[in-house]
Amino acid sequence: MIFVGDGVTAPQLGYDDYKGIDAKGKIVAFAFAAPNFESTVKAHYTSFAVKSANAVAHGAVGVILLYDPVFEKIYPFREMARDLAFPHMRWLDKQGRPNDYWPELKGNPVLNLEATKKLFEESGHPAEEVFAAINAGKATSFDLGVTARVHNEAKLEDVQSPNIVAKLEGSDPALKHEYVVYSAHLDHLGIGVPEIGDNIYNGALDNASGAAILLELPRAFRRMNPAPRRSIMILAVAGEEEVGDFPELGGDTLPPPGRHESAGIAF
Repeated sequence: MIFVGDGVTAPQLGYDDYKGIDAKGKIVAFAFAAPNFESTVKAHYTSFAVKSANAVAHGAVGVILLYDPVFEKIYPFREMARDLAFPHMRWLDKQGRPNDYWPELKGNPVLNLEATKKLFEESGHPAEEVFAAINAGKATSFDLGVTARVHNEAKLEDVQSPNIVAKLEGSDPALKHEYVVYSAHLDHLGIGVPEIGDNIYNGALDNASGAAILLELPRAFRRMNPAPRRSIMILAVAGEEEVGDFPELGGDTLPPPGRHESAGIAF
């Protein structure tokens, strides 16, 4: 196993956690964070998918996400363990290939904060020093001096979840071929660990409220006088909560990595 800091390679920004590291055939472990780049760039490099793709590009055969004190506050490990009760979904392209999946990676477990601290201490690198370097956005990579065995079990199932599209045609003959699109997702988390005896996660705010707005918008536009010149498209999408990258802090969910009970969604 090799620790590769944040697992980020950004040559255009003069930053590379893999500099001087030979990751070919190795399991790479990295933190959730990203270097102290500009906000939107940092969000990109925080992506678990970006980190995984980078690991594959460097020849890694597995990845391990390490908890640090900051990540524990953002997304406590107990909540991640709870969320593992939900199956993870990946959309399929026309060739049947799942999104954000790399067959080169044979495993992608997660270590909680306590296990991460122990790992660093046994490697001869004080955990607090490593965490401080992560917080400072400093590239800190080294051989952990240990090996890991990862066992995966997969249960796969194909499901279909259609999107819904509606159109309110514009009133201007010249402009009605242009569209203003309003979108929201229909799904929430479904059924999971019971909270106060209720195991149905309805999602009143996320996103029944958004779906309700999609119903009201065309009604409001129909009452307008004059009517909208451009056409209005209403797009209600499925699978938003379960199909996506980890961790998408720019969005509203944090689907954890390492879920092998996955399903494909065909749109």
